[in-house]
Amino acid sequence: MSTIKSNPLLAVEASTVVPQPLNRAPRLRKRAIALGVLLLPVNAFWQVDMEFVRYSAHPSGVSLFFNCIFALVVLVALNGLILRVRRSLALTQAELLLVYSMLCIGTCMAGHDFGQVLVGTLAWPYAFSTPAHDYQRVLGNTLPRWAMVHNADALYGFYHGHDTFYTLAHLKAWLPAVAVWTGFVTVLLGVMLCINVVLRKQWTDNERLSYPLVRMPLDLTSRQPLGSGVSASLWTSRLFWTGFSLAAGMDVMNSLNYYYPAIPAIFPSNVSNSLQSYFPYKPWNAIGWTPMTFYPFVVGLGMLLPLDFLFSCWFFYLGWKLQAVAVVAMAWDADPQMPYAHYQCLGGYLSFFRPINRCLTSLPETGIP
Repeated sequence: MSTIKSNPLLAVEASTVVPQPLNRAPRLRKRAIALGVLLLPVNAFWQVDMEFVRYSAHPSGVSLFFNCIFALVVLVALNGLILRVRRSLALTQAELLLVYSMLCIGTCMAGHDFGQVLVGTLAWPYAFSTPAHDYQRVLGNTLPRWAMVHNADALYGFYHGHDTFYTLAHLKAWLPAVAVWTGFVTVLLGVMLCINVVLRKQWTDNERLSYPLVRMPLDLTSRQPLGSGVSASLWTSRLFWTGFSLAAGMDVMNSLNYYYPAIPAIFPSNVSNSLQSYFPYKPWNAIGWTPMTFYPFVVGLGMLLPLDFLFSCWFFYLGWKLQAVAVVAMAWDADPQMPYAHYQCLGGYLSFFRPINRCLTSLPETGIP
């Protein structure tokens, strides 16, 4: 402003500049929301079948949910066909990302460490209370019965099978607890969205975080100028398809080897050798279980992450193992908790509260009441 005031010519030029209109938010049609709602139960059924019934894969255990990526790839492929037939019926990038976001949130809710564990927790103290430990007497005054399932007949069918959930008695036993926890989870999600609004300015504008996990869905849903429905940066990348073919080919061969052992496996992921077997004597055997495995999807995730973050993961993992060796070498292992690895992890988690504190102290500047 001081430069403009000192130069009248610049002041005239500045006064004649026409302000550019702000970019409007993309329009989201109801069909995209309806599609996401229809896919949510399908996604939840597939996820529970993988994580709870078959107890394999566990898509909600990794940061990039492969079930959501798979659904997005299928939607993009179908959307490309619709674009060629009738362009007005095709989904935009914003609508595809909306469906993807809905599936990601649904995956979190139905995940192995949330919904699947929560349901069992609501019934366990009453279903497995025995005279030996008597959970009902010990915990009876602290557990809210109105938020738990305590009907003996409903619990027996739930844990032992040979029964159906869709009876009037079972519905009456489960619906109150389900309604209470559904309301709680809804409020919890709302709180998380509010926290996201608070943290957005600090993390995006000030710290300029790159959010690498967002790159893949953005690349999958972006279009070429001609509107062919594919991304010039990913779908037509020879490097991407080469890496994808190698990883998919190895996984297919390993899967076939699991069911048909006569077919050779390529770096089988279900076989892991520990470095501990090569160090049988003290103090080096203190490294514990240190597996040597090869997971192509981990390599792919690593390509999305910053180099300094990847180096930190590798460096501090080795540092953690060397700490255990040093503890045994210095005869400090008389304390079974040395080197207090869990406390070190807690310190690492607490370091993330620093930017949150900055956000809270800068709220008046952001205009948030």
